[in-house]
Amino acid sequence: MDRGASGRRRATEHGIGAPPPLKPGAATRWVPLACIALAIFAVQALFTTGGTFRFGAGDDYYDQLGEAFLGGQLYLPTQPTPQLLALADPYDPTANASLALHDASLYRGHYYLYFGPFPGVVHAAVRVLTQRSVPDGPVQMASASLATVCFWLIVERFRRKHALRVQAWVTLLLTIGFGVGGSMLYLVARPAIYHEAVLVAMACTFAALAALSSAWSEGVLGARAVLVCGVLVGCAVAARVTYLAYAVAMGVCVLAWAALGRACWRTALGRFAAFAAPLIVIVGLLLLYNWARFGSIFETGLSYQLAGPSLSGGVNPMTCGGNLGSFFQLYLASFPRLQLHYPWVPFASGPSPVWPVWFPREWMVPAAGEITIEPPLVSPFLLAPVSLLGLTAPLAFVWGVSLGRSLLLAAIPTLGGALLMVPFLSCANGVNARYFGDISPALTLLGSLVFVAALDRAIRSGSRARTLVAAYGAFSLLVTLVVGAVLGLAAFRYTYEAQADAVGSVTEDVLVGLHLARPTSYVDTFPEDLRDRGLASSGVYEDGWVRQDSSFTLVQPSSDSSVVVRGVLSFDQATPVPPTELRVFVDGEQVGEQTLVGGDFDVEVRAPPGAGKRRIDLQFSRVQQLPPPDKREAAALLRYVGFQPL
Repeated sequence: MDRGASGRRRATEHGIGAPPPLKPGAATRWVPLACIALAIFAVQALFTTGGTFRFGAGDDYYDQLGEAFLGGQLYLPTQPTPQLLALADPYDPTANASLALHDASLYRGHYYLYFGPFPGVVHAAVRVLTQRSVPDGPVQMASASLATVCFWLIVERFRRKHALRVQAWVTLLLTIGFGVGGSMLYLVARPAIYHEAVLVAMACTFAALAALSSAWSEGVLGARAVLVCGVLVGCAVAARVTYLAYAVAMGVCVLAWAALGRACWRTALGRFAAFAAPLIVIVGLLLLYNWARFGSIFETGLSYQLAGPSLSGGVNPMTCGGNLGSFFQLYLASFPRLQLHYPWVPFASGPSPVWPVWFPREWMVPAAGEITIEPPLVSPFLLAPVSLLGLTAPLAFVWGVSLGRSLLLAAIPTLGGALLMVPFLSCANGVNARYFGDISPALTLLGSLVFVAALDRAIRSGSRARTLVAAYGAFSLLVTLVVGAVLGLAAFRYTYEAQADAVGSVTEDVLVGLHLARPTSYVDTFPEDLRDRGLASSGVYEDGWVRQDSSFTLVQPSSDSSVVVRGVLSFDQATPVPPTELRVFVDGEQVGEQTLVGGDFDVEVRAPPGAGKRRIDLQFSRVQQLPPPDKREAAALLRYVGFQPL
């Protein structure tokens, strides 16, 4: 018998040489983190897929670019139509409206993208691994998830170094606010090239910040960390060129690491070289990419854009740095004008006919008339009120040299990069809702670090200070989640209309029952009902007069409903009006016809079975000319049109 084995067995039986017992909770300490992470990813996937958890919606521009790269070409596989190429001016948006690939660049008979190419590289890599095409949704979802994980990693690393009195669940709550609050759901809910470029650049930037965070958490900055940081922020620039702002700020952070006494200048310059080398290589490749496509290292394709001037993520050097005061106001201080639009989100998409923010007022913005604005505009400090704390980071030396130095190092690439981003964004000469995704996440990260430090300080100071700081954190989290949900629903509505209608119909019942909203099943006040509730219509004048053909998109409340149309034929009761035929259609199906005689009319016909958003078309057989000075041609003056339960 093996005496050694027998001895080891007896020793194990008596606890000698046995594996040490697990510490209480050691095996399960990651379970809450994993559950919360899965919940965050599930919410992001819910908005990305329209509630189906099946990817597929969106455009395929970046997937086409990935296919092109694998095929050894730089132009998209989709070819321009002969009709487009035959136009005298194919760049005329009125002439190419139905012929061109929207927002692509046309050059020498091929389509190109003026967007950064790195997401196309990601799509190409996925194609190689999966042997299939990939839509925008999975890439956007993965980018949002990566940014969220990096956010948690940075804040948790900082907490363990500088704020051990703060519990780990505080980091988790901050991560929840970042992952499903602010602008995140707004960005993921629209799978499209515009949002994918922002999300991929954000993910690369946060991964770079995670590599750099050892400088302000542990006070060390290894050569490998700065090399990885340079590669990642270079990829962010390759996705969205405006992220040069964060690249510059990170370079300054590496140098500041030495200036604040963390290392000698020789070591710092070596680290800076390790950071800058991959960044320079990637920027050089971008310039070569431009030259290979258009014969100029500075031409991205904007000069050959088919859609004309727009806010699509491109950069126009001619406007860079102009009207900076106006841009800083709009990007940092915008408080949106709130108007309920079906399905009950307070923003409309696209260019706004009126000044779209409650603050700053139009007269306060010097270049308001020169800047193209696409709402909603929401200040980063409203997207995440915790961001306000980030403004105090440079003053944190009052809490101690070590902590102050760490927060200052964190502020340089986050606050500095976000502020430097505004002049870069001014190159587009416009303010767009998705551009806030270039600024807000970095400010949220810095504000979260300051909050953790402030909470740790408050715990040491006493219960009153702890209560005040915790209350502000709770308030910030609540606002972040509410604003994030509202913005997410706005993008959700834009992308997934049918699913948004289903959500909207339930919400409408609740709001109407509480007398907080009017139903979208009818219109009886012109033009307020159409304008304020975002209802689609055509052939309708603001005062309720309608043309010979008009339409209204309304919500049928139930299967047992009727269509009701009330109004008056004549503008003057003393003037006789010949009989007029009115035909009523619902979703293209004729549901009724009636001869109208005299002035007032009240028509009610049974609606087809069904519920939800439906289009009502009205066709009158004749029109009349309204008396001078009006001179409009109109068929009738409507008082009411909509659905009523039977």
